[in-house]
Amino acid sequence: MVKMLEKIVEELFKTYWCRLKKQKNVVGFDGQLRPKEINGRKHKNWLTWRVYVDTKLPKAYLSRKDVIPELLNVSSKDYEIFTDVIAIGRPVIPPLLGLQKSTQDQWRPIEAGISSCHKDCTACTLNGFFETLESNIVPAGEFLQASNMHCYGLEGDAKQGDAIIQPSPYDGGDINDKTGEYAFGVPINFETYTCPIRNFITRKLAFWRLFKPSQAMNDVDVSFATVNVDWKNKIARESSGFKGYADPKEGDPVAKCGRTTDRTEGKWGSTSMFINVQYRRGIAFMTDVAMANIECAGGDSGSPMYHPKDFIYNCALFAGSNTGQTFGCKISNILKRAPVKLIVK
Repeated sequence: MVKMLEKIVEELFKTYWCRLKKQKNVVGFDGQLRPKEINGRKHKNWLTWRVYVDTKLPKAYLSRKDVIPELLNVSSKDYEIFTDVIAIGRPVIPPLLGLQKSTQDQWRPIEAGISSCHKDCTACTLNGFFETLESNIVPAGEFLQASNMHCYGLEGDAKQGDAIIQPSPYDGGDINDKTGEYAFGVPINFETYTCPIRNFITRKLAFWRLFKPSQAMNDVDVSFATVNVDWKNKIARESSGFKGYADPKEGDPVAKCGRTTDRTEGKWGSTSMFINVQYRRGIAFMTDVAMANIECAGGDSGSPMYHPKDFIYNCALFAGSNTGQTFGCKISNILKRAPVKLIVK
């Protein structure tokens, strides 16, 4: 945790987050101190702890307990630091509400940025291609296709060997369009569950753990499938796509290619965000993720996010908000959490 946060923010997180996250509209915070923003202008000499909310409301519309304090005490430094409340909408995995217009037909060979998901999912996007390193699940050197854990891994409900199809079921794909089999994914740890029984059990376990609330943390939403078609060597030679990879940098341009909204461009905002994200099974606390002001919609989950000029891979898109913000998990965290390496040209 220390490596992901500035020291001051780490102290603020440990001291205040359990209380702040229960307040109305609060969805996350920034892992770095940020300049105060007033009417769109950044005051570089005025560093604050940025707290992200769904909707920013006047104090008159909030109860006293839901008002975020303007100043928070940093006991180790013996001073107070200002908060800066920023509205970003509510991060959710992009829902698919009915069949969307899409140009994502059947592609052979498969490529990053096209419609692809588990046979029992709705519609998602193929993120890119990886190769396994040391793994007990699949042999080292195995060629893999990737997408989000909620796309290929069904948030943990998928079984090894399940069919991955292209295009997705919402685009007319079926078992005859199988392009591989689900291999493994990085588990998503949920803080709260939609299922009331499971949520009750989780809270009881948290109570038994020295009476402290559990904070289930995640920094990636990614899973992998084998490619078991006779043209996978052609993919490796011609369709790996990216020229390299690097974590995103705030202010840099970014593009994404997805099943529904195709190719869109924007800029990276904060690249050290800590946010609660709504999934089908519950809410997951995502750490050290990046935000971009870039269009996405249902079916774009898994889209590769990359530098549009240099074609350098940055992130895997996993969530969006109703205010036009898109969230991605960083390539460094993907490579840290999974025994894989990205295939590049």
